[in-house]
Amino acid sequence: MSTNKLFKKLRDLGLNDLESTIYIWLLENERSTGYRIATQLNKPVANTYKALKSLEKKGAVISDNSSNNNYFDNVSIEEFLNKLEREFNNTKDQIIEEANRLQVQTSSGGIYELQSAELTYEKAINMINTADTTLLVDCY
Repeated sequence: MSTNKLFKKLRDLGLNDLESTIYIWLLENERSTGYRIATQLNKPVANTYKALKSLEKKGAVISDNSSNNNYFDNVSIEEFLNKLEREFNNTKDQIIEEANRLQVQTSSGGIYELQSAELTYEKAINMINTADTTLLVDCY
C-alpha cells in the first residue's frame, strides 16, 4: 500500500490530516521528539504536539518522558487497528442493545434503490441468511 493510500485509509478511520501524516512518519522513522517530528514535516511545533497528544489518546502513539526529552513512538498498526476494532464492536453491541429497547419497527418488503455497494452486499447477505426456502433475485 502506498503512503497516499495509507494516508486516505487513516483519514477514513477518523485521523485528521496532520495526525495521519505524523503517524505515517512515525511508522517510517524511529521514535522522536515532537520538535524533531515538526521540523522534519515542516509543521508548526504547537500543532504537532497537539496532534501527538490526540494520537496518544486514540491509541496510535505512545510517549516516553523518562528522560529530559519527551519521545513519541508509533503503536504497531496491528495493535492500533485491533484497539479500534474492539472499541467499534463494543459500541456496536451497545447501540444494538439500546435500539432493541426502542422496539424499532423495520419494513419487511418493498422496492429499494441502494446507493452503496457495501449496503447492497449487507442486505443481500441478510436476505440469504433469513430466507426460509426460496430466494428470487432480479437485478440489472
